[in-house]
Amino acid sequence: MTDWGDIVVKAGERVRPLPGFVWCELVPDSVTRYVPGLGNIKIEEIRSGLIIPKAEEKMTDSGKGRLLVVRTVGGEPEEWTNRYFEKERRWEASFEQQKIGEGTLLLVRQVAGLSAGRKSEYFQVRWDEVCAIGRPVDEDGVVDMLPAPGWIALLPDELPDEVGASGLYVRSEVRAALADTGGLWCRVMALARGCESGYDGLGVGDRVLVPRLLSGGATEYVIAGGFRYVPYDDVFAVEEAA
Repeated sequence: MTDWGDIVVKAGERVRPLPGFVWCELVPDSVTRYVPGLGNIKIEEIRSGLIIPKAEEKMTDSGKGRLLVVRTVGGEPEEWTNRYFEKERRWEASFEQQKIGEGTLLLVRQVAGLSAGRKSEYFQVRWDEVCAIGRPVDEDGVVDMLPAPGWIALLPDELPDEVGASGLYVRSEVRAALADTGGLWCRVMALARGCESGYDGLGVGDRVLVPRLLSGGATEYVIAGGFRYVPYDDVFAVEEAA
């Protein structure tokens, strides 16, 4: 079976994705390196010259996205659209406007993208499969990855302790009841680049109610850097300003 990922690497500029698609390479969670005295270990990161082994812990797949780095970009999509329910939303966006180019990090769902082969680390991704887009290194922001058009970046707005710093008292039975509901209150941390006017007045800092995002739920979401990336059309309600 032909591994198209290898062809992309060998052919370089001679292979181009179709308009609206990008060729990406999987970014591993960790790499294995030989360390004298320790042997082969999984390395998660290096800080100040110190190797930090990857913690062996069991994690659920709930919310775990696939982190990819763009290797080759096809032509611009004719329209940047995404579907919600039985309708379609259009965004004034393009690869160039979203700053998607060679070396850009993309976050997609685990089921997104077309693999180039059974053992290949290369994937073909379509514009509407992108959940979040990495910022350029010279661009500051609260989040390292901006939501793709049609998505929002959220930070869960957790309930305070039973007796918080403000003196607010939340009984344990009330907390348990709220935890069993289907909704979760979050704070909007970022919107898609240049698409803010398409979010019906929703802004950064707003408090919104979204599906609780339980494992096995029907909603689509991914988690990266402590932020939850959720489709905008999954927002149930927006809290009115006091």
